[in-house]
Amino acid sequence: PASAWSEASGWRQSSQLGGSPGRVDEPLVSQQLPGDFTQDAQLNVADVIGVIRHLFGGTSAPCNSPEANTTLLDTNSDGGLDLSDALYLMRYFFQRGAPPSLGLDCVTIFGCPSACQ
Repeated sequence: PASAWSEASGWRQSSQLGGSPGRVDEPLVSQQLPGDFTQDAQLNVADVIGVIRHLFGGTSAPCNSPEANTTLLDTNSDGGLDLSDALYLMRYFFQRGAPPSLGLDCVTIFGCPSACQ
């Protein structure tokens, strides 16, 4: 609503080019690589660092809602986003552990900008 335009909570990324202030906007539907915090369409140690910085340093996560971020970054599929997800990815990279629970292919996640190529 126009009354919330001066507040950060009144804004979100639009699915329409140029945005849609004051108009109904469909939620973002995108293809994401599970665990890809950096949104570079690759899964690597930078994603682990991003999750840790988000959890402990307050950096923003890539998606527009906590639910979408949890879907994207809950690599161990325990229903939450926490340090165990970063450790799960480290195990995958360095100890040949299991890949992210949603796999290594792009998946549809509502509320995230598209990051898969």
